[in-house]
This record gives sequence, structure tokens and C-alpha cells, in this order.
Amino acid sequence: MGRSAIAVPTLLVLLFTAACAATGDTAPHGTKSPHAKSPHVAQSSPSIKGSGLDLPARAQLLVPVTSGKADTDLPAFKPLTDVYTVHARCSGAGTVTIVDRKHPDQAPNRVNCDGPITIGQVYTDPVEQALSVHVSHGAATWRIAIMSGMHSM
Repeated sequence: MGRSAIAVPTLLVLLFTAACAATGDTAPHGTKSPHAKSPHVAQSSPSIKGSGLDLPARAQLLVPVTSGKADTDLPAFKPLTDVYTVHARCSGAGTVTIVDRKHPDQAPNRVNCDGPITIGQVYTDPVEQALSVHVSHGAATWRIAIMSGMHSM
């Protein structure tokens, strides 16, 4: 067993080490939600500066700034190294979670709405990653970007 087997639990623990709390949400999450909608993807260059996600100026985006109000499958991506950084933010009364589509039975990671930006560093093998954003228990608007490498928090 390589690092991939340990990467998923590590992803779940490390993804939201700052400004986020794990949730006890045990609702089943399929690999593709029947309600999943296409994400709104912002332009690359202007999105970094005006994204509201406090992204580093020279960040190499693996998933560009993406926003939505409903369940969405993010574009699959392959990290360039053994670490990538996630910046996420949401507002509203709903619950926003990020789920690993390849391991839907793993506990999702919650993004605290109306709070500070959630920043997490994920250590994994450089293999394709597939994440989804889920909205439940009310309305919420979310925004997320995933960058290559480790960035200061």
C-alpha cells in the first residue's frame, strides 16, 4: 500500500485545518449527485486578485475560482507535487461540505459559512483528485479555488 491509501484519511483531516470544523454529516454522497450543476468558473487572471479568497498573487491554479449555490462536481485535477492548497468561503444559512468523489463514504469536510476563509493543505500522491461541493440544510453561496503546492496560511 502506497501513500494513496493514507492520503484520503489525511486529506480529510488536513483539508480544513484552518477556520473549519469537521462535520458529523453521514448523508450518503454518490459519485455524482443527480442535482449537481455545472460550476461557474471565473477568469484565471482577474479571479486571483478579486476572488475574495485571499489567493497568493502567483498561485498556479489546479481548479480556478469556482462558485455556486448548489451541489457541484469540481473539475478533476492532478496535483503537480505531493501537496495542494484549498481556499474556500461560503455565506448563508445552509451547510457547505467538500466530498472526495472517489471515496464518497469518507466523512465530508465542512466549510463554515459567514466566517473567515477556510484554507487547507492536502498531502497526497500526485494522482487525479475529484472533489464535489455539497449544499444542504438551507441556502448557501460558496466559492473555492485549488492551487498547486504549499502556500502560507
